[in-house]
Amino acid sequence: MTSTEKSSKTGWPTKLFIAFWGVALLAVLCWYAPEFWRDAVDYYNKAVSLQEKGRYEEALKPLDRAIRMDPENAGYLTTRGNIQLAMGDYAGAEDTFREVSVLDPDEAEALFGMVEAARRQERRDEALKGLDQMAGMTLTREQALRRAQIYADLQAQAPALAAVTDLLKETPDDPALLKESAALKSALNDFSGAAGDYTRLAAVLKEGEEQRAALTGAAVSHRAAKNPQEAWKIFQQIAGKDNLQARAELASELGQNSEAAALYEELLADDPGNAVNGRALAVLYESMKEHIKAANRLEKVQAIEPNPEQVLKIAHLYRWGDKPEKAVPFYKLYIKECAADRLKAVPAHEGAARALIDLKRGEQAMEHLNLLLDLAPKNPEVLVLAARAADLTGNPALTVEYLEKLEAVRALSRDEAVWLAGQLRLADRKKESLARYEAMLASPDFAGNVLIIEAVADLRADFNRYAEALKAYAMIPAGKIEPIHHLKIGRAAEKAGEVDLAIAEYGKYLEVKKGDLEARLAMASLLDLQGKTEEAGKLMAEVYPQIKAELEKKPRDEMLLLLGARAASMSQDPAGTIGYLERLSAVRALTFAERIWQAGQTRAAGEAEKALNLYEALYAESGDMFDGVALEALGDLRQDFDNFPGALAAYEQIREDQRPKTLSLKLARVSARQADQAEGAVKYYTEYLKAFPGDTDAQLEAARIFVNLGHQQESLALYEKYTEAKGKTGLGLEVARAYLSAQQFARAEEWSRFAVEEEGATNWVPHLCLAQSLHLQGKVKDADDIIEDYREEMEKSREGLEWLGLVAIARDRHLEALRTFDKLVENEDWVRLKYWIWRARAATRLGDLSRAKESIEKAREFVAKGGGQTMESAEREADAALEQLKGAEKKGRQKDVKE
Repeated sequence: MTSTEKSSKTGWPTKLFIAFWGVALLAVLCWYAPEFWRDAVDYYNKAVSLQEKGRYEEALKPLDRAIRMDPENAGYLTTRGNIQLAMGDYAGAEDTFREVSVLDPDEAEALFGMVEAARRQERRDEALKGLDQMAGMTLTREQALRRAQIYADLQAQAPALAAVTDLLKETPDDPALLKESAALKSALNDFSGAAGDYTRLAAVLKEGEEQRAALTGAAVSHRAAKNPQEAWKIFQQIAGKDNLQARAELASELGQNSEAAALYEELLADDPGNAVNGRALAVLYESMKEHIKAANRLEKVQAIEPNPEQVLKIAHLYRWGDKPEKAVPFYKLYIKECAADRLKAVPAHEGAARALIDLKRGEQAMEHLNLLLDLAPKNPEVLVLAARAADLTGNPALTVEYLEKLEAVRALSRDEAVWLAGQLRLADRKKESLARYEAMLASPDFAGNVLIIEAVADLRADFNRYAEALKAYAMIPAGKIEPIHHLKIGRAAEKAGEVDLAIAEYGKYLEVKKGDLEARLAMASLLDLQGKTEEAGKLMAEVYPQIKAELEKKPRDEMLLLLGARAASMSQDPAGTIGYLERLSAVRALTFAERIWQAGQTRAAGEAEKALNLYEALYAESGDMFDGVALEALGDLRQDFDNFPGALAAYEQIREDQRPKTLSLKLARVSARQADQAEGAVKYYTEYLKAFPGDTDAQLEAARIFVNLGHQQESLALYEKYTEAKGKTGLGLEVARAYLSAQQFARAEEWSRFAVEEEGATNWVPHLCLAQSLHLQGKVKDADDIIEDYREEMEKSREGLEWLGLVAIARDRHLEALRTFDKLVENEDWVRLKYWIWRARAATRLGDLSRAKESIEKAREFVAKGGGQTMESAEREADAALEQLKGAEKKGRQKDVKE
């Protein structure tokens, strides 16, 4: 049978069976896709599917097969590059994208890929170069926007803005582009341009929260562009809680103080714990002269964020608001907090003195003024305050002293001149007082001044110039004559022998003051002189009982009182001596010698301040009558009250033949307490130690003073003498630091090692000193080993952190230096001007310009607030320290090379 026949006889079931299995075989082949069946597109699609699922390593296998089949397919290569980026294989991605660029130089995605690879490897310059290469390429809008965003991400705002600007030319009302343009312009400090973009964006958006956000951006930009008026207008249009802060600040800036205060009050009602706003409101109230409100507000701020300077401000505000009783406690609190820094406390001492003077508490005011006078003995304001306080204490001699010192500094005002003349009179310096009053009387400025006329007349009478006194009294205008003037004229007329005038004036006075004993006695005497015996007798009979009572109260015997004072003095009873002398002074004026005696006994009785006032008054009258004993006593008292310039002046005035050898030590000590007397301190310590070479305590005292005065060599010599006699115990660290100061680093190392042995391993301070001495000899590794052992302890102290920061800068470890100085400036008790300078340098070298700028601003604020050094001196100090460290390290490296 033929095959054809067989086929024809095979029936349809067989054919169906064969067809079924043929289709099944084809399906299986399609499903499992054997290698010979697949093309590059299949592998690529499979790779993309895996990529989308995040299965990057699996995706690379089919993708590599696709690339082998079609090696010049830029799309396949680009996909591989993107997968490599996702896997962190940046170098591989870069190579792949470079292949794409070779195949198609105009393929922008390849350049984007290389830019991204460079970015992720922190190769910013290469990334920017890649973006720049796209400038001549035809980019899609999405690509152009992506390029601009990458520029912005790389902090290259200028080219980013240029790219966005080009896009805006095509679609000037695109909200996203306008927002991006505004942000970029703000970053480039083009705040006016940013404001324009935000305004345009708001016009495009027309309404809604996004438009409000755009208007907020415009207002903020106007404010940054120093255009507060425009910012204020916009904020007022969109006024709400969210911009309440900005409106408050702008109102304040624009001088709309009442409105600003209301806004700040609203802010503080919602957030009472906001100290910044509290301070701002206090400043506003102060500018509005509402000092009590300002003080009350600052008190609330102080409760939230305690700050010593705030305490001082509160005190000032209460005083300016005529509440001195509330100001004084705050001044005292500030002074207490500044106990370690007398200069810092100066404004508080002055404010406290003014407040206490307003409260009529002269003695308490003088406690503050004594310190101010010690610091600034020629300051006019301080001298005026001291005179006012002395006047309140009823001490005219001291008041005169301060007013005369004031006159030596500047010309007195009209009122001050009258005041001084009056105080001279009260201090029993009547001749000088009269001369001043008469000069005023001759001046047209004082014409018709009753006070001046009366003072001249009274003083002329005191000097028995009664006729001239009457001429002066006659100058008082008729409408201004008081009863007391009649009494005074009557007395002067009586002394001048003008009986009728005297009787007439006494009569006018007694019409008002009928019970005045002195005037009635004077009248009786005058009547008797005129022969009017009956009238005189009648008047005497009326006053006689009163005369006897007064005599019984005043039984005084001058000689006995003087003898009693001498006996008490010889019995070491200073209080008794003072009592007798005071009773004697009620009988007659004490002689100069007796007053010196009284001052000395007052000191012996332990009343140092009173004794000082007595000595000062006597010295002001006739200092040339003081002998060595009195001058030394005056110097000692001045020193007791921290008046070191005055003490030095008193000691130096003692004649050589009256000067004890021990006085040199007192001279040295008061000189050492004054910044401008450093050389004097060295001279007198040297003089004393030459006279008393065995006084080891004085040797140690001088050594410590000399090292602080910059006389390191003399200090070291004294330390050596002392340690030879007394041993080194307890002085290791102190002497090591002295050698460091003298730049004798090898000796500093020796003493540091002794201090380490003495102090033990637990005290890190001598170890720091040892590290410093080693470092400054160039033994950097040894120094670093010590530092690492004690780094944790060092980082808890100002001294340790300062050294660690200096070392870090010297070795160009700028990030470490910046972190170190961050710690120093964070602690209010540690912060110094030089730390801000060093922090600025570390930040600059690190490239952190934001913190560098912040540091410089803080440094300038520090100087503006009276932070001690000037910026220039702090910079010089920082430079010197760094040069010393770098020099030491250089020597150390040279030594290592030689070895």
